[in-house]
Amino acid sequence: MLAFWVKDAFEKCLTYPLKGPCEFVYKGEITSFARDIGKVSQRPRMVAQLGVNSYLGIRSKANRAVVGILP
Repeated sequence: MLAFWVKDAFEKCLTYPLKGPCEFVYKGEITSFARDIGKVSQRPRMVAQLGVNSYLGIRSKANRAVVGILP
């Protein structure tokens, strides 16, 4: 993770295995959940603490290599 923004400031970046929504994005799918992202997230407690309810993830590529995920 290159950056993690919460409310009005950068927070410590997290490292975690790509499972759930981020895994789909890494494989090339634009992934969205309009609500209840905590039910499919690998980190439901963190999602709840942040007050996150929805998710949109898009893969970022450069020179045909995946360079990031924009959740």
